[in-house]
Amino acid sequence: IWQSMVITIKTSRTMKKIMFFMVAALAWVVTACSKDEAVISNNENLIKEISLSIEGSNTRMAYEATAAGLKFSWVDGEPVYVFPAEADNHTEVLFTYDSSTGKFTSGTGLEVGKKYYAIRGNSQTGNKYNVGGVSAALTLSAVEPLTNLPMVSDIFTATADGTFSTLHHTCGVVEIPFTGSGTLSEVLFNAYNSTEPYVRGNFTVSFTDDKVGTITKGNMNGYRYINEYTTNYTPLTLTSTPQSLFIPLLPGTYNNVIIYNNDGVDKLAEGLSVTVERGKVHKKTTAINVE
Repeated sequence: IWQSMVITIKTSRTMKKIMFFMVAALAWVVTACSKDEAVISNNENLIKEISLSIEGSNTRMAYEATAAGLKFSWVDGEPVYVFPAEADNHTEVLFTYDSSTGKFTSGTGLEVGKKYYAIRGNSQTGNKYNVGGVSAALTLSAVEPLTNLPMVSDIFTATADGTFSTLHHTCGVVEIPFTGSGTLSEVLFNAYNSTEPYVRGNFTVSFTDDKVGTITKGNMNGYRYINEYTTNYTPLTLTSTPQSLFIPLLPGTYNNVIIYNNDGVDKLAEGLSVTVERGKVHKKTTAINVE
């Protein structure tokens, strides 16, 4: 029923990093990074420029549909937050993407020789990071755009030789094609009757040997995921040609899923099952027809 595809990113060292969803086997391939000398403050031992790649995943603010899947690119001024890899230390440092260099810069900087990790996308508020250990505190909201998917990097050491790390996706994406003569306004993925119903909400990401490790879901009743997939709330008009909706979900196995239109008013399909893995797009092989 479902065909899984790796969410793959292709990076470059030009003015923008271009990333692609591509059909491929799931593989975490270490991306080669530039060893260019980092920018260091004149008066302080601080790293104010870092490089970030994306491994086997997608990201970012701008995207478009292509024949191969989804194509993403970094946007000038795009923010990334960096946290110290220290228990109970919640101090974040803001870095922003500079399209002229293809790197991220900060006015504050990182201490040379100290360990950190970076996050992008929705984050939990307050001092939720590194509570009692080293862990990132992220969230997948009820209506999450593909351009804001939560990601976290491996732990890295700030160094004057060139500070870099790799961002990983923390969720997967379900692709559902639709055909018909009707319209779609608010598509609801309802996993209430699943054995593992929580498709969204708060979660933490721990680290193993400085690599992204276990994802632990919070105690939120997030069994519903609404994807408006509209522009200015204008319904999507369906035709005989399949049009896909992309719904981000936290990793897990969801069975007895019901797909609704109009926020639970019109039932479109039921009894669906899918196992979602982070960094993968899971495509339903047959389209749902809406009349």
